[in-house]
Amino acid sequence: MVPATSFSLASSQSSFRCNAAFFLSARPRPLLRLPLLRATPVVAEADAAGKKKPTKASEFRSLDASQIQEEVQKSKRSLFDLRMAQKTKQPFKPSDFAFHQRKIAQLLTLAREREIEQGINLRQARKTAKNKMVAAGFGGLYR
Repeated sequence: MVPATSFSLASSQSSFRCNAAFFLSARPRPLLRLPLLRATPVVAEADAAGKKKPTKASEFRSLDASQIQEEVQKSKRSLFDLRMAQKTKQPFKPSDFAFHQRKIAQLLTLAREREIEQGINLRQARKTAKNKMVAAGFGGLYR
């Protein structure tokens, strides 16, 4: 048996008195353990006809710079929506996370390759992006 010692936690606003035996005593365990409820993956509207095929960077080579940026923004928005669905326990497809992350990486890589072909180094590219965002009124937030 645990001795019934007590202690108090004092704060600037109130004090809390507690019995240590409460924390150290054996508590009854639940008789029935239920499985955790998780959001079940479902087929999205876009995938109703079939599975999404994996993206290839060669499919994006025909796009120009503005179309690439537009596709990046769409995929980033989809990724955000997936995260929101996951956090709010709505149905979602877990495989879509990897799909959109891969698509974003391929598009950004293609955009950077084109900058390299034009002779723009990384420092100049970041400065240009930052100046574009400052001109649009977003300060130094350029990512």
